[in-house]
Amino acid sequence: MAQTWQETRLFSRFPNAKRVSIAKLDNWKLTFRMLAVDGSTKCDIEPSSGERVFGVVYALSESEKRLLDAIEGERYECVEVCVSTQDGQHLNAFAYVANTHNDKLKPYSWYLNHVIQGAYEAQVSDSYMAMLKQTPVQEDQDKLRAKKEWSVYEMNEQGK
Repeated sequence: MAQTWQETRLFSRFPNAKRVSIAKLDNWKLTFRMLAVDGSTKCDIEPSSGERVFGVVYALSESEKRLLDAIEGERYECVEVCVSTQDGQHLNAFAYVANTHNDKLKPYSWYLNHVIQGAYEAQVSDSYMAMLKQTPVQEDQDKLRAKKEWSVYEMNEQGK
């Protein structure tokens, strides 16, 4: 289940991935506490009674799954979860749960934008979108990296 849903980024890494369904994961919540090596935090999920996380389930080949495991690395644990699709089906899926946390740092604005764009693509509820948009951010001091991350959207506009 993808937490950072933005499909342009996902398909650039995994061009053969197949979107299966939009889904929700009950009794978990979305946080931005995963300590990243770039000096920010990224999405994470953690158990939380009565809350839910929305995401997208993708089918990956075994080689793509191994690549995803390598990308996520030792900083995440891959766990099996049961998600509910929009039509009420239950699917077993994998999710990555961080094992390094920081409550003081914030996600970069470009990173949160990736998450919000993905949530928009997944057509999450207005209340979930509002919750995402209220996430405090920090600006990336690496201007080159920030420009590269924001340019994903410029390329999408040019490709239309």
